[in-house]
Amino acid sequence: MSEEPLVSIILPVYNGAKYLREAIESALAQTYHSIELIAVDDGSTDTSAEILTSYQGKIRYFRQENRGAAAARNRGIREARGQYLAFLDADDIWSSQKLRRQVAYLRKHPAVKLVCNRWKEWNEDEPCPSLDEGGGEAERPYLPHSGWIYNELLLDCIVHTTTVVMDSSMVAQIGLFDETLLRGQDYDYWLRASRVTTIDTLDATLSVYRLHAASSIQRPMEQNFPSLVLEHALQRWGRTGPDGRTTPLFRMRRRMAREWYTFGNMHWRAGNRRRAAHAFMRCISAWPLHVRSWISLVASGLLSLSAEQNA
Repeated sequence: MSEEPLVSIILPVYNGAKYLREAIESALAQTYHSIELIAVDDGSTDTSAEILTSYQGKIRYFRQENRGAAAARNRGIREARGQYLAFLDADDIWSSQKLRRQVAYLRKHPAVKLVCNRWKEWNEDEPCPSLDEGGGEAERPYLPHSGWIYNELLLDCIVHTTTVVMDSSMVAQIGLFDETLLRGQDYDYWLRASRVTTIDTLDATLSVYRLHAASSIQRPMEQNFPSLVLEHALQRWGRTGPDGRTTPLFRMRRRMAREWYTFGNMHWRAGNRRRAAHAFMRCISAWPLHVRSWISLVASGLLSLSAEQNA
């Protein structure tokens, strides 16, 4: 236990220059010293490459053509030499105690192959929230976000990528990130992980997830990837987790309705009325009592009709 196993920190970057230094510095400031920081520039066109080059000797830097976050993380995984893998996005930051506390937990609980921590959201117009910088080696898991959490993940993506530290042996069991998923590839990955290991979340706030206008989650996609991930999970494993618990069908239907409403609402705000109307219809199909979708569907239908008449 006295020797510190190597942790490979995988940092995908795509046009992340505005916040990149903060992310890198929070990784290099870890009180756990046996680390390698692997930055994968996914074809950035801003000054990200210059920033990464300035850390020569402190990080391992790779550049590739733009292929998406999943491909960048997979490149990092392939290059990793550590016993453990950690994931840090270019616009997030960590507590200096994060890796020390998570690695200690994994070593104390060898049956647990993936550990997370609590996090706080940070709107860039507000002061940075405080993180837990103290605490001993012994951590208590945060419930109900710990254990066999497949059923909890079906209802909400309670695992956040920037909080994860996992044993690298997991890659041989569940593979790499799905590069066909332009969004939700991390959700898919944690669902797969939840089938083969318990996942514990430490009751300590050790990560900050930054909210800003340029974030990819703010842009509507042509396809509803979160619902696609859920559909694939249900087709593959159903509603019953490895511990024998079964998620009620009505809760899954409400969950799918929520994803379609969110998808429709994003397209509504972007002015894509027809795509929004289709999404609201899918929401109602999953959960006919979703009142807001009925209201939005009527509104989007009327607006589309008005636009056609005025064309």
